[in-house]
Amino acid sequence: MPKWDGEAAVARQDAWIRWDRLDDKVIGVFLPGALESLRQALEWFRQVMVGRQRAYRMDDPTSAALGMPLPTRTVRYPPLRAAFALEFPQGTPDWMVLWWEPDVVRAWHNAAVTLLDSLPDEDYIVELDEDLIRAWKYTLPLLWTAFGVNLGVVDLPDGTTEEDMRLMPASYQPGGTPGHRQFLEWLREILDNLDQLAPSATP
Repeated sequence: MPKWDGEAAVARQDAWIRWDRLDDKVIGVFLPGALESLRQALEWFRQVMVGRQRAYRMDDPTSAALGMPLPTRTVRYPPLRAAFALEFPQGTPDWMVLWWEPDVVRAWHNAAVTLLDSLPDEDYIVELDEDLIRAWKYTLPLLWTAFGVNLGVVDLPDGTTEEDMRLMPASYQPGGTPGHRQFLEWLREILDNLDQLAPSATP
């Protein structure tokens, strides 16, 4: 997984952004540390999706019949399980989760790529049209949940076992650090600002 330096960005008081509406676009002006922290968090999320897709297999009759790799067991990685809880209602049978999972993971991967592509390479101004606003509103709650679990700020999903915890980073710390908590608060502020400036752009 990529190294995340968001806590350092918060410590430098760089993790802020200003938003405004200009005609049919929303404009965000980042400070350098904040932009890089968001980029690293999104890249982490994208790589989680890639890692899960690599675990799919073709060696069962259903996969062979469909001509596509499928998961062979429900996901155990706590951050991804927490994100799945946003997509699949509690009590959804495992077979149904496994059936729909590839489509969900593919959509989440594509959403992360969309957000990464919307971040500027040479300056710190983000311009979001209606489609991109919807993409940000769709992706950031997923990122907040999964990354929050990874950082220890968001509670582990119910049913997390000791075996599941072996999949977590060695630096995992329940409750996270002040920098971790501030970063997640900042992500929430982005969503709040987008809701205020573009309430009609629903994901």
